[in-house]
Order: sequence, then structure tokens, then C-alpha cells
Amino acid sequence: MTELEQTNNVIETEITEKNPNMIEVNERKHKEDNFDRMNKDIQPKAKDGYEYKFGKNGWRQTKIITEEEKQAKGQQLKQAKQLKAQAAQQQDQSQDQIETIKDLQKQLKQISEQLFTKQQDKEEVKQPIKIMKTKKQREVRVIDPRVNSILQNLGYSQIKIEEYSD
Repeated sequence: MTELEQTNNVIETEITEKNPNMIEVNERKHKEDNFDRMNKDIQPKAKDGYEYKFGKNGWRQTKIITEEEKQAKGQQLKQAKQLKAQAAQQQDQSQDQIETIKDLQKQLKQISEQLFTKQQDKEEVKQPIKIMKTKKQREVRVIDPRVNSILQNLGYSQIKIEEYSD
């Protein structure tokens, strides 16, 4: 016996002297594990749903996987791949939508600048805006209805649209 085995035996005897029931537990454990893990010829008994396979570290207990479980796992993997593909597609669509929104915003800005410059040109030629100041409120008469929102933002409360007559 090596020194390690001797020390293990001494420790076991000390434990078993203190607790005599420990002997039975140790004996049962040794009977259950009474196989050499590195001996390929002796296959241990397996529990239900498990099997033993021999590998580089000796016998190893593994769970038995049925065909149904394999198919279910395969379907889960397929669904996961489909969900990833859908997520990527939705992300691409959202990026496209963001780009189109930005383009539309640029176009809207250009159109509003064009309208504003056209409006300034009309003001110079026809003087389309007449501002009348009263005590209670300011009244504005506008020819072009597209200018309403701009004037409301400037603080004019009442805006009347009328045809311009020279």
C-alpha cells in the first residue's frame, strides 16, 4: 500500500469509529461503484435513460437521445435560423425606411425653400401680405394659403385668405 492509501484507510477508520453506520454507507457506495473506470472490457450498469460510453478518461455516463428528441432539436434550430433571417430582413427594411424618410425630409425642405423664395418674389411684385395692426389682435391677409403655417408660427392669430386684386 502506498502512503496515500494508508492515510485514507486511517481516516476512514477514524470516521467509522465515530459513526458506525458509516461503514454500511461506504460499503454500499463501493458496491455501486465497483467497476474500473479505465477497463474497457467491463461495462458498468446504467440507469434508465442513460448509457455508458468509453472515452479517453474512461467510462462516462451519457443521456440516451431518442430520434424524436433529435428531430425536435433540429426543428428548434431551423426555427431559430428562420427567426434570425426574419430579424435581419426586418432590420434591412427599417434601414431602407429610415433612408426614404431622410430623403423625403430633404425633398420637403427643398420644396419649402422653393416656396419661400417664390413667396418672397411674389411679395416683391404683388405685395400679397397686408398686415393690419389693431389693439386686440393682429390680422393678416394672405393670398397664398401655403404661407398660413409660417405666419401662425410667427404669432399672427387670425389669417384671412383672399384673392389679390390690383
